[in-house]
Amino acid sequence: MKTCSKCGDTKEYSEFWKDKNRSDGLFPQCKSCVTEYRAKNKHLKSNHNKNYRDNHKDEASKYYAIWYLNN
Repeated sequence: MKTCSKCGDTKEYSEFWKDKNRSDGLFPQCKSCVTEYRAKNKHLKSNHNKNYRDNHKDEASKYYAIWYLNN
C-alpha cells in the first residue's frame, strides 16, 4: 500500500504509475490524480510543445534531413 502525495489516499501499488527513477519504483501521485491533472492542464502542455517546435525548427529540420539520408 502507498499513500498518494496529491489526494492523500492510501491505495494499492497497482494504482500508481511505474517510475524507475524513484526509490520505490512508483510515481508519487496515483493514476487518477495524474489523469485528472493532465485533463485539466492539457492546454499548458500543448502550448509548451508548440513553442518548443517553433523555437527549434532549424534543429529539427537538420535532424530529420540526416535521418532521411541514413534510412
